[in-house]
Amino acid sequence: MADSQTGRFPEPHTRQDLEALGPTFQKSMDIAGTGGLVVGVQRDDEEPWYWCSDIDPSQPDKHQQRCREYTMFPIFSLTKLFTSMCVARWLAKVSDHTDMTWDTCVEDVEPKVNFRDGSLRRRVKIIDLLSHNTGMAKLGCYRGGSTGMLIDEKDYVAFINDQAAYRPTDTGFYYNNLGYKHAGHILGRNNQGRNSHCLSGWSNILKRGYLLPWRIYDTSTEYPGFEGAQAFEENHDIADGYHMLDTGEAVKLEAPSAGETGFTHASGGMYSCAEELLGAYMKVERAIQGRDDAPVEIKDPAKKVLTPQTPIGDGYGEYCLGLVKANLPGRMGYIGLKTVASPSLLVIYYPAL
Repeated sequence: MADSQTGRFPEPHTRQDLEALGPTFQKSMDIAGTGGLVVGVQRDDEEPWYWCSDIDPSQPDKHQQRCREYTMFPIFSLTKLFTSMCVARWLAKVSDHTDMTWDTCVEDVEPKVNFRDGSLRRRVKIIDLLSHNTGMAKLGCYRGGSTGMLIDEKDYVAFINDQAAYRPTDTGFYYNNLGYKHAGHILGRNNQGRNSHCLSGWSNILKRGYLLPWRIYDTSTEYPGFEGAQAFEENHDIADGYHMLDTGEAVKLEAPSAGETGFTHASGGMYSCAEELLGAYMKVERAIQGRDDAPVEIKDPAKKVLTPQTPIGDGYGEYCLGLVKANLPGRMGYIGLKTVASPSLLVIYYPAL
């Protein structure tokens, strides 16, 4: 925020400024009783800074391990960044021989999806899926106990076709993960059967089309502890989740089963670490700036998707394409990443975790 008297923005953070926040982080962790935290900050191409706290409250008598920047966590809604970039790359490719854009209706992309609600069928666009702007209700009924899914992937088309509008599309933000789930479905359907080496399915598109070219080797759509999951380097460890009971006892939580072919894979099924997430965000920022060294091309000729045009109101603190704007004027900032002209501020881009 600007100084109220001088109107000047604060100077960019230094490593000393960040180190001074360590005790505040630890105090917050102690009060909350949370098991572990990794904080990562990077500006431009500078060396990233990390702060790590303790983990594993179930073993208080043993030597406490520390989270590190390479500790693997379920990243839940941070998955949305990767799904959005998959869609961005796909649109950049098909735009050379089709008229498909962010504003193309979902009905024109996936004919098998035929919402019974006419307003959804005629009005929901690709960008609406990635900005919680479909108008569909939250409908959390597809998630069951022990982090399991109540709806099988094979029943998805029938399920989505049965959705009705909670309110008109294009009337503003209303949180619904089904949009991202549907974006993953569209990616899979539109990458099947074109040639023998074609990627099929959201998970394969993500792994082979993005993670490997981006040199992101450990981020995965599979729980790293599952048998048959990809092998991680020996210096990587896996964080376990715990819930503290009223008695102070720590109860271990089961790993989410949303990844790979899970029903909500494209909206929250990935595992990653702070080191690779921070690198991914920096790569996306370079792509938005149009830099030649960006690992993905993002076409936005109308300058409407990745620029600060949509004001944020109440609720979740709206976000689009898995990104959050937090450092431009407005009630809560604006969607998108910072523009070249805006000052460099200490910003948390995503509030989901």
